[in-house]
Amino acid sequence: MQDFFSYLSAKRPDLLPCGVGRDVGEDSLPHGTTVIGVVYGQGVLLAGDRLATSGGKKMRYRADKIEQVDSQSAIAYAGTLATCVQMAKIIQVSQEVFRKLNKRLLSLAGKASSLSQMIRKNLPAALDGLAFVPVLAGYNDGGVLYSFDIAGHAMRFTDYAQSGSGGGDAAAVLKQQWRPELGRDDAVGLALKALKNAADEDSATGGLSHDIPLVYSIDKSGVSRLEDEVIRGLAE
Repeated sequence: MQDFFSYLSAKRPDLLPCGVGRDVGEDSLPHGTTVIGVVYGQGVLLAGDRLATSGGKKMRYRADKIEQVDSQSAIAYAGTLATCVQMAKIIQVSQEVFRKLNKRLLSLAGKASSLSQMIRKNLPAALDGLAFVPVLAGYNDGGVLYSFDIAGHAMRFTDYAQSGSGGGDAAAVLKQQWRPELGRDDAVGLALKALKNAADEDSATGGLSHDIPLVYSIDKSGVSRLEDEVIRGLAE
């Protein structure tokens, strides 16, 4: 991913989020808010609310803030949606390029390192409000999470991680109720409780009453997106 990102930086900087003109006001752009990752007994999941905000106002629901990267990993993101969506596409394409050139998938640690480089290069844009703050999840003989700050520092977790304006409120629930032997359904239920608490405390986080959160699970069989009906049942 790092080489592909560097190639775009050198050859086509206009395709990068940080190549967007700086005259665009931060408050005029839609922002994704709260995403979390939860490790459970057989894998790891990512969950995100569906609300996007702009200038402190609720802009739209059903904003997708999670993307599959490959058969073993996925990424959730908070920040400026335009930046996040472009970064996610670059990650997906660069991972496919790596797979074809090397006949294997890049390790999760390698993806985290490459993401760190991408986020670091986006720092000038992030300081202007065009932030990209992801949570990376993958399976490698167990669930693993990486979270990042806006300068690209990567932190590895084997319990839970969060990003976005409601992340602290979500973490308060996760800290109290997470345990390593959680099953998938219990982990989903815990993630939904955490998002609900974030929505109760943070006006920029969408709760469960407007739209069902997006949830992806990752285990030894691969990456799967949970159906809304399944999530709704676990939220009751």
